[in-house]
Amino acid sequence: MMNIPEIRFKGFNGAWVQRALGAMLHEYDELYTGGKFPIATSSRKGLFLQNEYFDGGRTGIDETLTFHLVPENYITYRHMSDDSTFHFNQNTMKTSVLVSKEYPVFTTTNEVDDGFILCNLNYSSNFAKFSHMQKKGGTRVRLYYSVLQNYQLRVPAISEQTAIGNFFRTLDNCIAINQRKHDSLKKLKAAYLQQMFPQACERVPRVRFGGFAGAWVEKRLGEVVEKITTGKLDANAMVENSKYDFYTSGIKKYRIDHYAFEGPSITIAGNGATVGYMHLANGKFNAYQRTYVLSKFNVDRQFIYSEISNKLPRKIAEEARAGNIPYIVMDILAELNVGIPSNIHEQTAIGNFFRNLDIQITAQANKTEQLKQLKAAYLQKMFV
Repeated sequence: MMNIPEIRFKGFNGAWVQRALGAMLHEYDELYTGGKFPIATSSRKGLFLQNEYFDGGRTGIDETLTFHLVPENYITYRHMSDDSTFHFNQNTMKTSVLVSKEYPVFTTTNEVDDGFILCNLNYSSNFAKFSHMQKKGGTRVRLYYSVLQNYQLRVPAISEQTAIGNFFRTLDNCIAINQRKHDSLKKLKAAYLQQMFPQACERVPRVRFGGFAGAWVEKRLGEVVEKITTGKLDANAMVENSKYDFYTSGIKKYRIDHYAFEGPSITIAGNGATVGYMHLANGKFNAYQRTYVLSKFNVDRQFIYSEISNKLPRKIAEEARAGNIPYIVMDILAELNVGIPSNIHEQTAIGNFFRNLDIQITAQANKTEQLKQLKAAYLQKMFV
């Protein structure tokens, strides 16, 4: 039945009732000038203080302007979208905040649970269809509060709403905790890369494993990697559930039905938003035409993989041209200066250290992604 969810907590029964959202909300329209409360930004990633969201403050904000007040636990959203997607954020900052006066602010009545309503608005296919219907031409979609009130949704009794809302709050907290762990591991790796590899004009790392000494030697990447080439295929060559790995200019690894390379190798995205992103490629694989393939190493592969990830982003930034798509040419890779310890055992020790750290980062990313997929599955099954 359309009025009963596929998955339900034990003890609840009966059909859900269709209601207009406006009957379950109270609009809040109190205006303040800046200064008394912090100014926040409502985004698709959440509600953030502007001095954090814009990394130290957003220039040009006139605090004498009028803003909408968002009290604790009230909800707000950016009323304009480029793609008809809107995200609703609850103020959980333990202080009232100010947002643009164009952003609607509301709270719910005692008949509904905030978490239940937020899940429906942010993740349900029904609301996605409703918001898409507001596209009336032009490049931006506007969803005013007066229109939002007309949205029709099915709701159960308040006790079931609360159970569903609490369930997704707990799941969201798990996702946030795991995401923070993943972010912390990535920051830890970045810090170790700075300390365990010599920096500009240095020949000795600041942090070193015991038993190793002496200056590192600077070489060009083309001297320690015998073969640097590119793939030959375009993105249309991808085949789902096929036999071989296919490395493109993106982060994700795809599949293909034939191979052109055999590892151990390193692949490097050659252009686009993920330019410089690398994979350790093993076994038989293939590569996109703008992906570089490095093979036949005169150094420990895992070590040079880490050294490239330490040096290449800066080189790409130096070569970047304003307004152009970031890219790498062959000479950038071949001429990239890399530091090499002469002792192969030190190379291996460093390589193994970062390999283990990468394994932890990947495992944490996978766990976070699995939780997100679990949430998506439950959202499909627990709402009508």
